[in-house]
Amino acid sequence: YCISALIISRPEVLFEALEKKFNTELQFNSADIWIDNKGYKLDPHTDDGRIKLSLQIYLSNNNEGTSLYDKDGNMQYTFPFKFNSGYALYNGVYSHHGVEEVENDGRLSLYVRYQ
Repeated sequence: YCISALIISRPEVLFEALEKKFNTELQFNSADIWIDNKGYKLDPHTDDGRIKLSLQIYLSNNNEGTSLYDKDGNMQYTFPFKFNSGYALYNGVYSHHGVEEVENDGRLSLYVRYQ
């Protein structure tokens, strides 16, 4: 299945799966298409407190994936940047994430926010 197509055509399926997985009630907030180019970098951070959960689906290949960090800023894991893959991240004190410097133009992704 193409996850991005599922989000557009049957958002309730993914929405219900996320609520079940994270054992929480969610409300859709917003969605954006992000295009990051060579040199883009995002230091480790947690999201704004108004965001309960974020979902990022990669829409291109061969670039830097989002990394997870511990509270001291040490990288723990990087999601592989592959088309139709991504992650959901519950926002909180342990959700430090960021992006190491992007090496290629066209880091394309769908970013969805829930409250």
